[in-house]
Amino acid sequence: MIKQNKGKARAAASVSIVATAVAAALILGGCDKLPGGKSADGTAASARSPTDMAKVGAYTEGFNKLVGTYGLVETADDYAKADISRQSAQDPIIVSAGWIEQAQDALKSARAMPGGSKAVDQAADTLIADLDKVLARLRPLKVYYDSKAYRDDGLARGKAEDPLMKAEFQTALTDMDAFSEALKAERNKHLAVELAALKARGDLLAYNSKLALQQSESLVDLFKSPEDLSDPATLAKGDAIVAQLETTLADQRKAYAEAKAKTGGQIGPTRQIAADQLTSMIGNYRDLKHSRSVEDFNMMQRNYNSAVELLNLPQPIAR
Repeated sequence: MIKQNKGKARAAASVSIVATAVAAALILGGCDKLPGGKSADGTAASARSPTDMAKVGAYTEGFNKLVGTYGLVETADDYAKADISRQSAQDPIIVSAGWIEQAQDALKSARAMPGGSKAVDQAADTLIADLDKVLARLRPLKVYYDSKAYRDDGLARGKAEDPLMKAEFQTALTDMDAFSEALKAERNKHLAVELAALKARGDLLAYNSKLALQQSESLVDLFKSPEDLSDPATLAKGDAIVAQLETTLADQRKAYAEAKAKTGGQIGPTRQIAADQLTSMIGNYRDLKHSRSVEDFNMMQRNYNSAVELLNLPQPIAR
């Protein structure tokens, strides 16, 4: 899964719906071959090569840094909240470069790997170029604000560069959405194989955990603009997904209890905690149905992303 981050209704560098579903944090891990060498969609499992999967995983790690704590979305949002155009040279102003550079380095490393999808590589090239522009302006501005040089020039440079910085953030955010679309499409090809393989070998704990995340991603994906929060057709689709998700989570809890009993309690609680996060996400969805508020959507997203992060941790194998 990918960490959620779409928000096509996002204004300049401000995020109202911070991360709708184009960007969920993909669950890392390989795709297993099914008996007979066929994938869930009938294609040869070998078509999902280890090289391609490694590149998807590397892109995913970079992308997760970009949409995670101190990443592009949070840094752009914090910059917008600084409200430079309304500040004076006497005001305390803080501008952060976040951890964008670390995410950028990870994306560049992934891009240099062999194999992979041309569509994902092309989207990555565009995003990487955008991030180069963001950092080229943002890093010197951080020095300008940290050193309080803006007090000497009456904030002239800061105000002159403010619309340019916001425009560069917005371009990067828009192209990050396109990258996440391409990455998600590529990951879904592998995920179908992986889910089928897990089910075929009877690893129902891992199967239901990943299926629950896939269904949860579909739920968050429904909300692409603030208007969707009160759209009856969108909410009807959400109700249908929630019904499926609650069944999957019930199966996941049963599989966890069986795996725990089978291993004498040696299996870790990570998957169960992740399931609890998704249960809370369902609660947030039901709150959203009554409130129609962006805040409840953002709580959905946070709980979803927490579950993704948990399931990206190394998992013990239930046998």
